Amino acid sequence: MLTSPVMTEDVNYQRDVTMHVKYKKSDNSWTPYYLIEGAGVMPKASEYKIKVFPPGSADMITLTSCHREVKTPSPEKSGGWFSKGFYEFDLVLENTVDSSKLCSFDIGVYEKDRGRHAWGLLAISDLKQYNLPARAKCNGKTTDYNGTSVCQAKKGLIQEYVFNTKVSVTRVIGCEIANLTTQDKYSNHWQFVMPEGECELFFIDIKNPKTKVHQAFFYGYDVLPIRGIK
Repeated sequence: MLTSPVMTEDVNYQRDVTMHVKYKKSDNSWTPYYLIEGAGVMPKASEYKIKVFPPGSADMITLTSCHREVKTPSPEKSGGWFSKGFYEFDLVLENTVDSSKLCSFDIGVYEKDRGRHAWGLLAISDLKQYNLPARAKCNGKTTDYNGTSVCQAKKGLIQEYVFNTKVSVTRVIGCEIANLTTQDKYSNHWQFVMPEGECELFFIDIKNPKTKVHQAFFYGYDVLPIRGIK
């Protein structure tokens, strides 16, 4: 299914915002920028620089966590930030609610007149909390994750997660997944139908349930955004 010209947040559009993200390491040096297309994971750090590249025109870009929302200044009042083709957020997380709660960040790009918006997701991983590795086969791509993963695919399509130990999965209303490979509720091999919308689920090692957990962000979209070229 393709979009109409006017997009609203009531519909689960594929997240397709391009981001370049770098973070400050423990020695206070900075990593290079990492490319994230639509949705991705970065390790927990004290500070991030996040370049957001709108796929078209943009009047405002927002960055929203479980604690705060920040937005770009008006393009007319900021010396023309949009003329660069991106806006860079400088995000400090040290000693914040975002850090203590391990918030993920939703990115929103908004176009006032034509309504051709766009969205993205940045999850933050913390190996002290979630350290169970997984191999995800998500939307045709295989990725190894240490403890936190992001999987975006069209709702209803089959995805796969493989662990090195048998795990159970948390049940969240509206986000339930059933293992298509076995009727056993414990398995190291999970194939499942992508649920609709944004879901945060936890795969738990049945032998070490308090210390070995994998955090998974699933996003099952309904619609591909088609915005045109002007």
